[in-house]
Amino acid sequence: MTLPADGAPGCSSASLGGAVCGSPGVSEGCPLLGAAPELRREPLSQVELEREAGGPVWRARRARLVLLFWLGWLAMLCAAIATIAQGPWPRAPRRPWWQGALFCQLQPALFLDSDRDGVGDIKGLQDGLPYLRSLGVNALLIGGLLPRGELGSVSNLTHINRTLGTEAQFQELLAHCSTAGVRVLLDLCNVSLPHGVNLPDVSRIPRDDSRRDGLPVQLGALKRALRVWLERGLAGFTICDTDPFYSEQTLQEWRDEVKRFSSEDNERIVVVWRADAAVQSVLGDPGPAGNSSLADLTVRPLLPTAEHNLTEQEVAVAVETVLQRPQEPWPGWTMGAPAVGQLASESGELQRLLTVLVLTLPGTPVVLYGDEAGLGQSKNGTTDAGLTAMDWGCLPRSGETGDCTGAPSVDSVEGRRQARCSQLQLFRSLSHTRSREGALLFGSFAPLPRSRVCSSPSCSVLGFLRSWACVRFLVLLNFGPGQGLLEPGWAASLPPRGVVVASSGMDRLGAISLETLWLAPQEAVVIKLFEPNSFS
Repeated sequence: MTLPADGAPGCSSASLGGAVCGSPGVSEGCPLLGAAPELRREPLSQVELEREAGGPVWRARRARLVLLFWLGWLAMLCAAIATIAQGPWPRAPRRPWWQGALFCQLQPALFLDSDRDGVGDIKGLQDGLPYLRSLGVNALLIGGLLPRGELGSVSNLTHINRTLGTEAQFQELLAHCSTAGVRVLLDLCNVSLPHGVNLPDVSRIPRDDSRRDGLPVQLGALKRALRVWLERGLAGFTICDTDPFYSEQTLQEWRDEVKRFSSEDNERIVVVWRADAAVQSVLGDPGPAGNSSLADLTVRPLLPTAEHNLTEQEVAVAVETVLQRPQEPWPGWTMGAPAVGQLASESGELQRLLTVLVLTLPGTPVVLYGDEAGLGQSKNGTTDAGLTAMDWGCLPRSGETGDCTGAPSVDSVEGRRQARCSQLQLFRSLSHTRSREGALLFGSFAPLPRSRVCSSPSCSVLGFLRSWACVRFLVLLNFGPGQGLLEPGWAASLPPRGVVVASSGMDRLGAISLETLWLAPQEAVVIKLFEPNSFS
């Protein structure tokens, strides 16, 4: 067949005669694969979506993602802990319990009268434990516990004065103290021991002296008495360096005995209460001599003994002597002493300054009962040593709630407790601050020269720094009757700002600038310093 020039038959639609692609005999001019189907996309229904998401493939993927998330979080936490542990952060040193304790010296007969017979007793001391714990006290030096009068034999040193209570009541007191975290020591200062117990220093007795013959018996009798008290659970003993039996040999015997009963978690100690020769020399009194190097803790009064009230200048000189003298490995400080009497004879402002000082100096503070509240002379009775009975205002029968039928006296414990800015509140505030601040507990000590703080001859402002790690406390005390104006630039090496954590008048709190700081007459402030851009 010859194809025409203008088109070949069979190639046009007309030539196909209307044949449909795919019909028999028709192949040329038609698509090889046929017409493409139309694509349609529809969303999955809720049932289909739940079926797909709950399938094993997606469950495995989710489990792996959750596992990777927690592994990454734990890795970052471990890295942070390792960074902190390996960093140069200081750790609190491990110290004996008595170095972080607050001691209170008291006599049961003058503390609290539970049966209202006019004499305090052991039961009253037990009732007063919540009050003592509220002060932060965790160690008691109990004096006046032994029978007074004619002591017939050494065994009487193991008895309790019957007017104070029974041995069963004393054991109950020890149990309550143990539960409250309070340790009890027997104060043997100024105790007239029976005949044959006043132990002379063997080093001062000639070898041919007959007194050497009975010395082993005397030492053995006293050691047996100490052993009885230690078996009862006492934490140690106190001796004064003015006692006639005070000697190096006595201290060695006592120390050996208490260490026999000591353990790692229950250390027993010997405390020596002595006059401070360095401070006594301010008033021309050399003070008693004695060797207290064998004692665990040596307690010294802040002020020297005097027959008259010290002037502001004498107090400032005495305190400056304390600040500038070389520090012992671990001293103890007290505001008053039984031989001197309580601080009631001193002015209220001076009592507040000494409260700030004794709770911020390095070492262990020892407070005589009543000094924490600045109590005045009570009409409830006094002792030969000038000590007064505690004026409670009302009896603390449960916690600190008194049994008052009327308004308590402002000079009583209850009256001072209710007063907002009393010395009792100051003592509590500083005691709790000391217990939680490492810088005040065991930090370093650096006195500030008076010439740096103020150069005026009449200036009586003293100061020192307590530091540990990155925390520093500045303590300033103005013992003078006038306003304490500080030298310009006196704090050039210190951070420019700080926060007042306590003041003797209880009227300063919050941020303060050292450049504009001044002190009121007989005022003390405790300032926590902050480095620039520090918020710790």
